[in-house]
Amino acid sequence: MPKARLEFILKQMYLAFVRNSKFTSVTTLPLINFMQRSITEMFAVNVAVTYQHGFVYIRQLAIHLRNAITVKEKDTHQSVYNWQYIHCLTLWCRVLGTIQPCDALQPLIYPLVQTAIGIMKLIPSERYYPLRFHVVRALNLLSESSGTFIPLLPFILEILEHTNFNKKNSAVSMKPINFTVILKLSKPQIKERAFTDGVIEQVCDLLLDHMQIHSQCIGFPELALPAIIQLKKFLKSCKVTNHSKPIKLILDKIQENFAMITRKRETVAFSIADSQAVSKWEKNLKEQSTPLIKHYVSYKKKRQEELLREEAGKERLIDDELPTIEKQRKQKKQDKVEFSDLFNSTGSDSEDDILERAERKLQKKNTQHDSDEDDYLSDLDIGSSEDDMSGDEEDGESDEEGGESDEDGGEIVEEDEGSDEEEKGTGKNKNRSKSLTNGKMKGKKEQRKPIDVGDDDEDVVEDFHFSSDSDEN
Repeated sequence: MPKARLEFILKQMYLAFVRNSKFTSVTTLPLINFMQRSITEMFAVNVAVTYQHGFVYIRQLAIHLRNAITVKEKDTHQSVYNWQYIHCLTLWCRVLGTIQPCDALQPLIYPLVQTAIGIMKLIPSERYYPLRFHVVRALNLLSESSGTFIPLLPFILEILEHTNFNKKNSAVSMKPINFTVILKLSKPQIKERAFTDGVIEQVCDLLLDHMQIHSQCIGFPELALPAIIQLKKFLKSCKVTNHSKPIKLILDKIQENFAMITRKRETVAFSIADSQAVSKWEKNLKEQSTPLIKHYVSYKKKRQEELLREEAGKERLIDDELPTIEKQRKQKKQDKVEFSDLFNSTGSDSEDDILERAERKLQKKNTQHDSDEDDYLSDLDIGSSEDDMSGDEEDGESDEEGGESDEDGGEIVEEDEGSDEEEKGTGKNKNRSKSLTNGKMKGKKEQRKPIDVGDDDEDVVEDFHFSSDSDEN
């Protein structure tokens, strides 16, 4: 392919990538990663053209950073704290890390790393922790692919030092924060428990990734000593088990790797200045694998399974499961009445007991129905007796029977004075003195009237044959 045409294609591809990486979400991130890999393959076609484009575009990133530092305005940092800038930085880390070993692109690593470190130092606050995670992850990729040592450990451990993991969260979140698609956190998000859980998770990922890159290096004990001291200090101050447990596991693996490198380093016969012998020794040790590399492989496999479950919409594998609210099934009122006695938790569950309880319930209903009928008939008897007493002697006798029924039922009815005098004169009945004890019951009895049945003029008492004694007389 002609050089001029390749330059035009690379330029248009890069500009199209910048335009289409302005917004990032869960759906667009795989497409952005695909564009990065595609542009990286195109830059690998001609290393000389790649150096020219890389020099221009990395310099442009550095100029934007310089303006954000020098210009003292309110929103100047927004020129570098955006998705386009971060994706371009990640792209060049991928390009310089993939096209290796290459002496032509080696001079571009230093300015790119300095630009990335300047971005992390611009605003080192909790709200921009997600942006720092993206930059550290990109530099880890560049360091592992190119074999270049990049001092990223202070930027990772600084998060553990400046964040208070013991404070009680004022807000409760129902789902974790996805740090892969955000650059800045809001103030309410910082107060949530998901913030501290997510920060610990990201720190563990980046710390383990960074330490396993240099786990086979002959100078690993010197590199790991500051990390061991800082992690022990964090474990003493942190009182939350869910936060200290993963850090303690990584610390144990670092110390195990520390002891192994120290033990093997005591048996070497070459000088530290012999770079070829050192490289051969490190290569043999990497093939044998180290405790950190073994732990990193199992850890990444577990993390990959969790990410796949998250993408599938399933629950995340965490120690403290999120509370779930189950909708209660509504039961019809008729079912509750019908089966309230059959499924009584206090009784027995055998068939005989169930049938016996159902039979008792039926008998209770029948008894209640009969008592209601008796009360209704006695009420009718009382009403008819009062009307007959005011008429003649025959009705008086029936009233006497109604009075007896009233006394049996516990009800007292006041009679007319005329009927009392008539009973004293004839001598048939004894004197009865009754006092009104229940005003409400008296009112109800006095207001009752005989019930007319059809067009007959006869009293309803005769229909129920309560006047048989008077007829005989």
